Amino acid sequence: MANVEDIQTKVNNYMALSEPYLGETKVLHYLEVLRDVVGFDKIKEKVVNPLKGRKIGAYYGCMLLRPAKVIEFDDPENPQLIEKSKRILDLSQDMEAGIVTTHIGVIPTDPTHERYRIMQEACGQLAAYADSISAHFAVETGPETSETLKNFLDSLGGSRGVGVNLDPANLVMVTGDDPVVAVHNLKDYIVHTHAKDGVMLHRGVPEYIYGVVHPVPQEFQGVQYFAEMPLGQGAVHFDTYLRALDEIGYRGFLTIEREVGED
Repeated sequence: MANVEDIQTKVNNYMALSEPYLGETKVLHYLEVLRDVVGFDKIKEKVVNPLKGRKIGAYYGCMLLRPAKVIEFDDPENPQLIEKSKRILDLSQDMEAGIVTTHIGVIPTDPTHERYRIMQEACGQLAAYADSISAHFAVETGPETSETLKNFLDSLGGSRGVGVNLDPANLVMVTGDDPVVAVHNLKDYIVHTHAKDGVMLHRGVPEYIYGVVHPVPQEFQGVQYFAEMPLGQGAVHFDTYLRALDEIGYRGFLTIEREVGED
């Protein structure tokens, strides 16, 4: 709102305040409030039933990149996002999770593409920082094939600071990629996984599906490209998927993610 005059006008016309509101309010995520305003030490003093022996699987950092039109991860004039991502990595360490999962957009298949270079530079900085604090910034699979993602991660110079949150449903729903092949392609980078299922309804262009390219051509708008399904009812073959994870020695979390449904 602070940067979009049209939104300012609409909001102020609706509220009809004596003085115009220009978006001065600083919005904090509730975990930022707990850490930076209240303080973890204060919270510890109030704990009645400590959850000793429990571990947080990962911190979901997708808020970093949504709404995509506003955040624009692949905007070279947006260095604030890198610093915010580092703070989120710090927060994940404070929570003793050490893994931040998120989408970063769509990695181009062509490594000479300008967006590829920009994403490479941004992820390179995050990888170095994550390595320095023994954390992982885990890119969620889906917008590109596992081969494209592997080539991109390999280009970061051997770092494991930027790893993979392997979501098998996103692969079958968006790119039609085989989750089993993805497990073996990305075996050196997988630090977190999802248990999610779905089906592809129409093959589309990932940049349009994820809203990376603006504007999206009219003929690609309003199309339902995929449908998320209950586990076992989609196109993910969980018996072979889980077997592949076992074969590569993965012993981390398998987190159920369900983003649709009435409940």
